[in-house]
Amino acid sequence: FEKNKFIPNILINCTFPKSNNWKKTNYKQVKYKYLKDNVEIHLNSYIWIAKFFADLMKKNRVAGSIVQLASIYGALGQDSNLYKNTEINESLVYPIIKGGIINSVRSMAAYYGKSNIRINSLSPGGVYDGHSKLFLKQYKLKTPMNRMCKPEEVAYAALYLGSDASSYTTGTNLIVDGGFSII
Repeated sequence: FEKNKFIPNILINCTFPKSNNWKKTNYKQVKYKYLKDNVEIHLNSYIWIAKFFADLMKKNRVAGSIVQLASIYGALGQDSNLYKNTEINESLVYPIIKGGIINSVRSMAAYYGKSNIRINSLSPGGVYDGHSKLFLKQYKLKTPMNRMCKPEEVAYAALYLGSDASSYTTGTNLIVDGGFSII
């Protein structure tokens, strides 16, 4: 970025990089290499991207907000019953990555807060993406709102965390899961 160029004051990081071996990160098939590869491209990239933009904001004295997308599985264990007889497997790697994102947010928020840079994470529950009827049925049984999250509901929460409406919120993990985590 050149001097006198626009410096962003909001970053919403919702990337989801996966290695070629992502589908084999379940407990039965995972290998150390799969863990290492996915942590490198997902967790490490999240932390590095956030640090890059926070440093840019700090250097240019721009008050800002960084929102890192995590997941309820960064704070909860996976319920393997959800995946029985479905197209989805549990993952050894996914909760490690998402938990790391949540924890890095707390640490970064403590460091960059004095520079008026807010850093938060957003943890959605399952977001509907054409899942099978069986998975959908099993998921609904775990959620008081009896449905999966809609993509726009994640976007609205990200808008809140990125806006001045959350001007005194930093280091938090906003859970948007239809109550999945309360039962």
